[in-house]
Amino acid sequence: MKLNNSLIRIYKYIKEYEQRFLGVFIIFTITEILYCFLNAIIPKMMVETLYFDKEETHFTEIFLFFLVSMCLLGYIKTITLNISNSKITRIKNHYAKKLFEKITNLKYQYIEDADFLNNNNSTFSVVEDYDGGIEGVCHILFSLPANFILCIFFVGILGKLNLIIVLALLIDWAIKLKIYKRFSNRMYSKKQDIGNSKRHMNYYYKISNDFNFGKDIRLFKIKKNILNDYIKEINKYIQTLKKLYKIQLNLENIDILFGIVCDFIMVGILIFSVWKGTVSIPNFTMYITIINMLKTSLQNTNEDISKLLCELPYIDDFFKFIDEGDLDESNSHNPIELKNNLRIKLENVSFKYPNSDKLVLDHMNFEINAGEKIAIVGANGTGKSTIVKLLMKFYSPSDGIIKVNDIDIKEIDINYLRSLYSVIFQDICIYPFSIQENITCCEENFDERKLEISLKNTNLYEKIERLQNGAKSKLIKSFHPEGIDLSGGEKQKMAIARAIYKDAPIAIFDEPTSALDAIAEEDLYKRLCYLLENKTVIFISHRLTSICFCDKIILFKDGTVAESGTYTELMQLKGEFYKMFKAQGKYYEI
Repeated sequence: MKLNNSLIRIYKYIKEYEQRFLGVFIIFTITEILYCFLNAIIPKMMVETLYFDKEETHFTEIFLFFLVSMCLLGYIKTITLNISNSKITRIKNHYAKKLFEKITNLKYQYIEDADFLNNNNSTFSVVEDYDGGIEGVCHILFSLPANFILCIFFVGILGKLNLIIVLALLIDWAIKLKIYKRFSNRMYSKKQDIGNSKRHMNYYYKISNDFNFGKDIRLFKIKKNILNDYIKEINKYIQTLKKLYKIQLNLENIDILFGIVCDFIMVGILIFSVWKGTVSIPNFTMYITIINMLKTSLQNTNEDISKLLCELPYIDDFFKFIDEGDLDESNSHNPIELKNNLRIKLENVSFKYPNSDKLVLDHMNFEINAGEKIAIVGANGTGKSTIVKLLMKFYSPSDGIIKVNDIDIKEIDINYLRSLYSVIFQDICIYPFSIQENITCCEENFDERKLEISLKNTNLYEKIERLQNGAKSKLIKSFHPEGIDLSGGEKQKMAIARAIYKDAPIAIFDEPTSALDAIAEEDLYKRLCYLLENKTVIFISHRLTSICFCDKIILFKDGTVAESGTYTELMQLKGEFYKMFKAQGKYYEI
């Protein structure tokens, strides 16, 4: 993507959706030019009046005009800048929304990929920063034309006086621009290292402010470990920037020396012109003012262009990510409607995570018939939760095929496929919405009867009925002052209620009851089977005593199906399941 394409894209959006911004920009540019022009010209006129006219009335008139003009123009500048700030924030928020939409539609595998996150940390920050990113570039685009026009205007005036002065100023400007360009290129080349450090620093900062980590940090005295790692990341970040700024410092020292020489030449030429009589005292005042204002305008232009050169590569990356990122593929142009009685079949499915050579699943085969109540069990790391990710198309198998009703899920629209499942994952997600929104996943047009049934069947109904605002009560006290914090068991029940409300033909419960005791877990599982009598239910569990009632139990070991059958069949087999069951069962014996 060419550098100017990003600016054109932003301009097109502003032209179509933020037309008032263009009007404010034109007013500001005219005002800024007039403000600087009067600042350069009127002081000269006042000096001329004092030296040559000797009329106090003329001087007073000019001074009052200058004072009123500066106040009026300054007020307009302030108003237009304030309006532009709000408009620019709206523009940035538009692209922040685009980024949110893209990330939530991105292939799930990238969300767990550290290299992807490190590479794109700076890309994502273009909609977060105030001084940089899209917002910073919009501020630059707002002020740059006025500075550019002023530079041309002042160069024209000084060019008539002496071209050496103009040449000295332009050379000084070119050197500065070269320095900033080189620095921005080096900064961009280190974006992965900087992104990695920033991401790690943000993580440590986040957990230090997260009350969920507060108990462990205090109880186990982990503060020192976190602080040490936090300091290491800060030092790595500082060292990276230190190398970059050292280069900039060396170059700027050269520029400072050259700038002093340029100032000496320009002032010397003016003083010599006054001594020679070719420049009057009032004009000397004007030229000194113009030189200072031109230097300021050139410096501002330089900084703006340098900032653009620094930020545009990240904005280019941002638009490239928005346009070309790997999305969850949708086959909505050729939808496949599946009938009821859904069957799931895995044929020689193998899988390993990206950037890993270890097979999590190794030629796995099993089938789940419609309406069956299945339990998938096994030790940690045997691939139980990975199966859920594959069924949802969060990942694709490295080898083999997953079918629903004899159709490869690659051929099924991803949104339609996921609509077939109600899933409760190990990590329970509760959002800072109302209880009703957390369960129904919508703000309005929800089924109140289904909501009530979901709450009653997870034993949450009575508790919520006692709340002042009932199901409309907000959750998470750290987000809402009046919010409610749920216990671990209540969060799990809330998530189960969400799955019941969705009423999908296949329900998957991936260790959703770890906060419940064994008896409560078994009771809940049996109740779920009763509620979901006509649906396919998959339980993933460590507690073997809670899933004895299932139609079929599938035991995973080393990424393969080690045993499969009913509880009675597996116990009679006296294999792996039998050993695990006996090992766990002794803890529940009286």
